Amino acid sequence: MEWKRNPAYLERRKMLIRHFLGQSLLKNAFEEILQLDVAYFLSQEEVPFGKLKYHFAKRIRENEKWNGVPFRYGYFHLKGRIPPEIDPSSLYLHFEAGAEGILFDSQGHPLKGFSTGNYSLEDEKNYATLKCHYPLKELIANDRIDLWVECQDNIYFRSHFPQAGFFHKASVVIAHQNDLSVLYDYEVLSNYLFSISSDAPYFNDILLGLEKIRDLYLFSFDKKEKEAKKITSSLLSLISKSEFTITCLGHSHLDLAWLWGFKESKKKALRSILNAVYLLERYPSFHYSISEAWQLEQIKELSPETFSLVQRYEKEGRIELLGGAYVENDLNNVGEEALYRQMLYGQHFYRDYFGHDAQIGFYPDDFGFIPALPSILKDTRQRYFYSAKIRMNEQSVFPYSSFVYEGLDGQSVLAHFSQNPYGYNGYALPKELMDTERNSKEKSFLKNALYLFGCGDGGGGPSEDMLERLPRMNRRLSLPAIKEESALSFFQSLEPYQSSLPHLKGEIYLENHRGTFSSQAKNKIWNRYLEEKLRQTEIYLSELNIKDFAKEIDGIWKETLLYQFHDVLPGSSIKEVYQLTDKRYPILDEMLDEILEKASNKNYSPIYKKGYYARNFSLKKTHYEKWGNSYLIFSLPDYGESKEAERYKGRSISSLETLDTKYFHIVFASDGSFSSLKDKETGEEYFSSEANRFRVFYEPGDPKYANWNILENYRNQPEKYMALEKRTVKRYGPLYEFNDVYSFRKSHLYQTILIDENSRIIRVHHKMDWKDDDYLLKALFPIKDMPEEVFSDTQFGYHAHSTKNDSFMEKAQYELCSYKWIELSKERSGFALFSPVRNGFYAKEGNLELTLLKSNSYPMEHMDQKPYEYDYALYPHKERLENSDVDEKANSFASSVFFFKEKGNPKNTFLISNPHIVLSCFKPSYEGKGFVIRIYNSTNAPQKCSINLPACFGKACLCNGLEDEVGDVNLNEIDFKAFEIKTILLS
Repeated sequence: MEWKRNPAYLERRKMLIRHFLGQSLLKNAFEEILQLDVAYFLSQEEVPFGKLKYHFAKRIRENEKWNGVPFRYGYFHLKGRIPPEIDPSSLYLHFEAGAEGILFDSQGHPLKGFSTGNYSLEDEKNYATLKCHYPLKELIANDRIDLWVECQDNIYFRSHFPQAGFFHKASVVIAHQNDLSVLYDYEVLSNYLFSISSDAPYFNDILLGLEKIRDLYLFSFDKKEKEAKKITSSLLSLISKSEFTITCLGHSHLDLAWLWGFKESKKKALRSILNAVYLLERYPSFHYSISEAWQLEQIKELSPETFSLVQRYEKEGRIELLGGAYVENDLNNVGEEALYRQMLYGQHFYRDYFGHDAQIGFYPDDFGFIPALPSILKDTRQRYFYSAKIRMNEQSVFPYSSFVYEGLDGQSVLAHFSQNPYGYNGYALPKELMDTERNSKEKSFLKNALYLFGCGDGGGGPSEDMLERLPRMNRRLSLPAIKEESALSFFQSLEPYQSSLPHLKGEIYLENHRGTFSSQAKNKIWNRYLEEKLRQTEIYLSELNIKDFAKEIDGIWKETLLYQFHDVLPGSSIKEVYQLTDKRYPILDEMLDEILEKASNKNYSPIYKKGYYARNFSLKKTHYEKWGNSYLIFSLPDYGESKEAERYKGRSISSLETLDTKYFHIVFASDGSFSSLKDKETGEEYFSSEANRFRVFYEPGDPKYANWNILENYRNQPEKYMALEKRTVKRYGPLYEFNDVYSFRKSHLYQTILIDENSRIIRVHHKMDWKDDDYLLKALFPIKDMPEEVFSDTQFGYHAHSTKNDSFMEKAQYELCSYKWIELSKERSGFALFSPVRNGFYAKEGNLELTLLKSNSYPMEHMDQKPYEYDYALYPHKERLENSDVDEKANSFASSVFFFKEKGNPKNTFLISNPHIVLSCFKPSYEGKGFVIRIYNSTNAPQKCSINLPACFGKACLCNGLEDEVGDVNLNEIDFKAFEIKTILLS
């Protein structure tokens, strides 16, 4: 019988190597010589340094709990006396308090920030504590230490982090540099060992070498550190044969709100940049990057001296600005103009304080990429694009790492997606570098990649051990070469290969986080409402030639943009974040009302009053205003106003099972749904069975991403529907109003359907009052003879998706996102849904389904269980999409009206001749030198238009999205490519 080695034996040997790293080697590197006296006090709010001495601080001992409530501050006063015979140059502070913190000197100057992961071997428990080491040489005065540490306990789900809120240690340690050097070598070699197979080159040499080092320390051999260094130096002198090069750039991804709020993120931003500055001073080869102008605004406000250091290092080329956006905003759920304002405010901040734009579009953590993104980036002076999120695809592997990414209008950017499994979080470990090389798709001719390293999500960034590991890995063993350079230099190195790179056009769909199209409905509704009201307010003020409120408008825009951050608007933050937005959105609305009242000399009203004019801010629009027991119908011209309204009083109808209008024969089912909708002009029957039924899906949610995700098995359950409790019908002249009450368990839906017998648009208004956890609610529209493609509106255009499930990629797209409308075209007809605020939908297997609600409970419990209201509409039409007015009608449906006591007297009115050319904005220019209009072609075909301007405008020129002049324009004949965006400066 043949004896075989037990494979578990090898794994045990590797486990003992890992255990030694944290239990022994780290302790040898930092030898404790003195425990400091520590006193602390708690505060709900930040306390200025000058006032710390006025607070009573009580003593605290090691492993004592100091806080149990998230987001509170703890101020720790550290004191001690250093024996005079000890050389201070080797002394470090060792501080652990189970929280993030900032170390201050005795004068109140912030020295260093620290947070999770300063030691980054995350699978070794001792390396994941919240600790700080800082050199003490410059902080010792008369042999004494007198320091303050401001801590903030930002752990929200505390069961995941048992060390939160516990004070562990404050001591003085000697940093033994020889042992530290061995420690960093050992980190590289051990991680490399765990990342290769047992038959790989060097495996046995490294295993035996690390065991030898372990035993040298474990049994206290003389000159152990020198002998250990000989072993590691020999192993790390092995030159790699890899021809691959990785550009390594420090970064600290900061979610401005997620499991914490915006208030906490301000200090996270400061802590992260203080840590980066500390490392920049110590490591000359280190390059760091920062994104989001909002972060830099907060750093500037909290610590002007630190901001000055950022400016200095940026000028030296050591700090790089990534991403032109004001914040790393969500892309799926935001409006067209908001995308441009993100870039306008972000890039101009960089210009004002750093003298140039960011050249790299930077969305490392967004939940998919809209088709117009390359066009917007290129139009705002960003030639390149980086992301890391697509690695989270569930069904498919994204086929490219570097590629040319083309937008709807043909403009393109050079793109690179991270191939590190950790994405934008990197720990500077051999496994990540090997994975990055292995995963890169174009290795046959392109042998480089960009790798970001540093702890992220909650900030923190790189650490000393990461920077020590980089040179130790550079083209050693089988690892690639390492360059510590900027992301810009990496992208510039791709330029010569651009013609050989793969090409991708349109949406990049993330096969994950599909629930974010619908989660946090109230937040999404408020966002879209304010986007539209800001747009309309700017048009109104610009028509009156009023620029006086530009600063106030900018402030409202910037706060609205802040709440579009990619973990806020999608619905994946904690309740405290939405408590803030619930409070602030109505205040922003009131601020806009005050501006309109002042600008109109109190002529404006946010609600209708008898005899007031209704003002339209879209193409021709019919506005329905409920007035007591009457409806007022305003027929409004393009961008015009009227107080002439037809008024119709209501009368009750006992029941109505069928309804004939000018365009349709409608049959209602007993549950209030449409059992038939037949077009009188085409003979088309639109539905195969009952439509506008409300199906309830039990959807307990992804255990890790409940509020983000919709699990792919959610449809594999018995059908359940909300039950109709009551229906009442009234007629108001040509209008039929159906008021329904639906129920399911403890939840209710109050529906109003408004049918104008002279209109093809069937309007639906909902008041949602949901009270049950873990459900998904959808409005179903079974489409007869469903086409093979569904079209959906997207920012600055539209695109198509398959309604089939033939391939695994088609199956993966079981929830899609629209902007304002969804459409299915047949040869002689089409059916559209207008839905400006409920954007998630399903279009497969003969069903078009609009997602109305998602009520999961992580990270916010009982999501969407407060009342909210929204509108959608059915638009059956008799043309294919390309020949229809779907986009014009949908834009009109999504726009609101203003009310004025007296007729306006605009000075700057203008007329766009082509209805397919959509007005995105009319506003004062950023520099205040004129006015800007942004228009775009909403069709997939070339278009022309003319713009009729008042005589007061003497000059018009084309400009880019940042409002820099780029060329001349003839307003009498403007040519547009398909989906092209143009910005015009008027002066």
